[in-house]
Amino acid sequence: DAAVQNTLSGLFPPFEVTAPMVLSQLFRVLESKYHGDGLCCLLDFLIPLKRLLEHIRQAACAPYSGHVFLHEGWPLCLHEKVSVHLSPLNPLLLRPGDFYLQAEPCGEQSACLVVKCLSEDLTTVEKISIP
Repeated sequence: DAAVQNTLSGLFPPFEVTAPMVLSQLFRVLESKYHGDGLCCLLDFLIPLKRLLEHIRQAACAPYSGHVFLHEGWPLCLHEKVSVHLSPLNPLLLRPGDFYLQAEPCGEQSACLVVKCLSEDLTTVEKISIP
């Protein structure tokens, strides 16, 4: 729907390049956490997610005010490479030492940022909350 695409296109430009990954991740969240309830996903995750990611972008860009960035989506994405994911990545793609950032629902009308990485025994993915 238009509200979802407008929200995500502002966060992950150039959206024509990032849309396949970002939308597929959002649909996974919609199905797994909200059982297909788009309105609940919008209110409880997408709107808080937008606030969280805009805050991250502002904090990351503040020291460089007045500079032009090579990648318009930085720090959330670098052209087609998404750096803050909306759903878990396939753990089989992770190697020892790999990690990724994921924004996820954490309570009613709230989103939080976590770091995910392989456990030391390489059997599970660990989640570390970022305050």
